[in-house]
Amino acid sequence: MGVKVELNKEFKADPVLKSYFLAFMLLLLAVIILPWWLPMMTLTTWEEGGQGATLSALVILVIFLAQMIVWNQLYYRSLVYGLTDDEVVWSRGVLFRKTSIVPYAKITNVDIHQGPLMRRFGIYGLNVQTAGYSVQQAGRSEISIIGVKDHDRLRNLIMENVRKSKGGTSSARPMGTEELMLEELKKIRDLLERRD
Repeated sequence: MGVKVELNKEFKADPVLKSYFLAFMLLLLAVIILPWWLPMMTLTTWEEGGQGATLSALVILVIFLAQMIVWNQLYYRSLVYGLTDDEVVWSRGVLFRKTSIVPYAKITNVDIHQGPLMRRFGIYGLNVQTAGYSVQQAGRSEISIIGVKDHDRLRNLIMENVRKSKGGTSSARPMGTEELMLEELKKIRDLLERRD
């Protein structure tokens, strides 16, 4: 079922995230490097002195692949998430560490996303949104939890703590957008009826 998520305990992404990152990097490599590398290999011949260019390109490619594999492992080890009683915590970074802490009271929404490659590996990503941050960063989330298999449980756990922090009830199912809009419309109607 994936990594178990509990309050007040750090958790890591599912180990399959390493394979996902590697596959993503290989696809990126295929799209960026192969279009110029393959023609170079086919157009240069050994007789014309092209062996130096061919070998150089091959060595660069092997070094790049080795660095990609090492970086993938190091980045995965650096990626740590946590849910406390008051906030969501995210820490990552190989050379430069970055830690983000978002109090539940500031969270407005938790979006779940899954691209085609993530679907292939059976993992999801959750974007923790806050009102002010998403406006400043043009729709980007403040915290992105990637490599989760039990996404519904994690989202429900976060949203339950959001409701508790805002003084709401902790129902098992979070309200959907339509339900929130309907609730707000009812409040507006009640206010307008009281004015008459």
